[in-house]
Amino acid sequence: MATIPITKSDMIASGLRMDTNLPDAVFANAIQEGAIFHAKALLGEAHFIEALSFEGAILNGGEVDDPKGNTRFIAGFKTTLVYFAYVSLLRHNIVATSFGSVQKQDEYSTNVNPMEQIKYFETIARQFLREAAECKGWRLQNGGYFTTTAPTGKGVTK
Repeated sequence: MATIPITKSDMIASGLRMDTNLPDAVFANAIQEGAIFHAKALLGEAHFIEALSFEGAILNGGEVDDPKGNTRFIAGFKTTLVYFAYVSLLRHNIVATSFGSVQKQDEYSTNVNPMEQIKYFETIARQFLREAAECKGWRLQNGGYFTTTAPTGKGVTK
């Protein structure tokens, strides 16, 4: 099986707020968890294995022609995996400051709800993955939801 195409240095270079002094093993675990539990769950086994061998703009981001012949600008599979790995760090409460993430409202700061952060970055990662998948003519498993059965309602396609 191909290796996951991101490293600790890719995560640090992303500009996302994280402690760069964390042990390599913490980054490796987050990368593995983000790829397997998030990207693979959404793409499915066969597409995930194929995605690990992407090259060019679909891997690194840039202009890509989709199956309909439209030129699109996408973030790329590497960026997607970085965001999913970052979500994994957030899920394990590994944050950049000694006070955690805070939201500036006035001269004092209030703590940000970690679940809001996780949902925010997870949504971004899912959108990046959806863009890359659409450029290959793929659809995400369960409409892009992590559950085993897709919820029904407005905006959900079957």
